Amino acid sequence: MYTKSQIRSMFLLLFFLFFSVILVYSFAGGDGSLGNPYQITNCSDLQNMSFDLSANYTLNNNIDCGVSPFNTGAGFKPIGDLSTNAFRGNLNGNNYEIQNLYINNVSLSYTGLFGYLLNTSISNIVLTNVNVTGSSQVGGLVGRIINSNVSNSYVTGQVKGTGVNVGGVIGKNGFVGDLNNYFSNLGFNGIVNGTSISIGGLIGRSYGGNLDNSYFIGNVYGNNDWVGGLLGRAQSGLKINNSYSEGEVSGLDHVGGLVGSFLANGFINSSYSSMDVNGVNYLGGLVGYNEVSIENSYATGNVNGSNYVGGLIGFNGYYGVIENSYSTGNVNGSNNIGGLIGMNSENITNSYSTGNVNGNSNVGGFIGYQWAGIIDNSYWNNESSQPRNMSIGFNNNAQSATVIQDNISYFYNSNNPPMVNWTSGIWTFSELGFPVLTWAFVPSSSSSGLVGIFPVINPLILVLVLFGIISFLLFA
Repeated sequence: MYTKSQIRSMFLLLFFLFFSVILVYSFAGGDGSLGNPYQITNCSDLQNMSFDLSANYTLNNNIDCGVSPFNTGAGFKPIGDLSTNAFRGNLNGNNYEIQNLYINNVSLSYTGLFGYLLNTSISNIVLTNVNVTGSSQVGGLVGRIINSNVSNSYVTGQVKGTGVNVGGVIGKNGFVGDLNNYFSNLGFNGIVNGTSISIGGLIGRSYGGNLDNSYFIGNVYGNNDWVGGLLGRAQSGLKINNSYSEGEVSGLDHVGGLVGSFLANGFINSSYSSMDVNGVNYLGGLVGYNEVSIENSYATGNVNGSNYVGGLIGFNGYYGVIENSYSTGNVNGSNNIGGLIGMNSENITNSYSTGNVNGNSNVGGFIGYQWAGIIDNSYWNNESSQPRNMSIGFNNNAQSATVIQDNISYFYNSNNPPMVNWTSGIWTFSELGFPVLTWAFVPSSSSSGLVGIFPVINPLILVLVLFGIISFLLFA
């Protein structure tokens, strides 16, 4: 038989163990349900989300993660990793700031505030002054996403990766054939740096889904292929709407102001890039290597490279239909250099370029190398008149209509019937300059979020109090 003293000791031991567990897992309130989410008030609460990856959470106030132990060593541990241990709950940030998130582990894949999201949604999250370094699948907000939605979320700071798929907000999205992901009102302002492939200002690599009303402002530095101001590599039906990038992007091959490489069944609509683009091969002010339709979009940045370099697109393959689009940046390279497109294989309608163009072979004010496709109602014009009288550097397709170089007044001369086909609802004409697209996009920097969450008593704390009372009554 145990003595009363031994029983008391064991009971107190259990009490303190239970107390320790409560401290580790407790939140400011809530029970984790959708109607009563756990309330997060500090960085420890935020880290404790890792203990229940299927619960629902909400931020109650601004949170500073630049405190010990989260600002030293490897820093904050990403919430969720791998598909078998992914975050499947929900987080509403209520537009409060998570400040000074620090992660530093060059051997860590699935790196970000969230390492892995699966079958869920997160929203209204603002990360300021992040400093995130990892290996592959690295993003300021999320490393890897499958079948999930992210909305109204913004990141500032710097994100670095030593492996593949690095983005300012999301490292990698989806898989082949995955069309279920939806992203809206996302933004990044700062620096993204990657030493491997698929590096993007917003998303490193993305498969299907939608990306709407999103932006990148800053610099993207890549040491390899597939580097883009908004996305490094996009494919399998991704649709980009009303989005833009501003700043500078550099890489090796397949580098674009908006997207480095874009393949398979997607499109770009009503979007632009003003990023200067630097690299070697397949470089474009909007897209470096393209096989999707582009409508009502433009690029204004300068593009500098070697082969397949264009003010809008470096290499435009089959299915890359271009309509109502233009470029105004200067283009410099060696072979297959064009004011709008370096090498083209598809139809172009109602488009123009105005940048000065310089190169060695297959150099055109509009197209460097025209392999296939028909050019209709499209024009080029630049101040230097270089290359002189060469709209297409090398024309492999006799069906290609001739584009012209002429004075800007051509666009406003009622005696030029082709301009009638430039729809006034899409284009705005002014004798002060070239026609411009009439759409205007200003990304939202905030969202309404959820209505206020009232404080509640944490049920675990209630159990702790009752446990203490019982202990006192038994052994006092």
